[in-house]
Amino acid sequence: MEESINFLRLKFHHSMKSSLFLFLFFVAPVLALPPEFELSNWAEPFDVEYPTALTAAADGTVYVSVDYNGSLGKEKNMGKIVSCRDTNGDGKADSFKDFVPNVDSPRGGHFVGDTLYLIHPPFLSSFRDTT
Repeated sequence: MEESINFLRLKFHHSMKSSLFLFLFFVAPVLALPPEFELSNWAEPFDVEYPTALTAAADGTVYVSVDYNGSLGKEKNMGKIVSCRDTNGDGKADSFKDFVPNVDSPRGGHFVGDTLYLIHPPFLSSFRDTT
């Protein structure tokens, strides 16, 4: 229940709260992991807010698409891509950096080599992480 409490601290619109409640009440109790898997927090709320998608690179870096507009806002430059890294090997992200700041409506992407192909409608753009 601790993870659920942490997760619920995020800011949600009323309709999103209802959807989250329905998911947690009806679906989450029937989810089960095989015994060889372990569930743990890799990043906490407020490390990265308003996520829309996750993309993992071959080196273990996770790139989170963030959109402060949500699905309905139209303000420009309210999205970004945040790189999340576990730099000390404890299994939790401890480094959070804006990899692509000021991008509109990031909705996910895919890595090919060291290049992120990002979907941010109506565009498909590529970004290379040289860090």
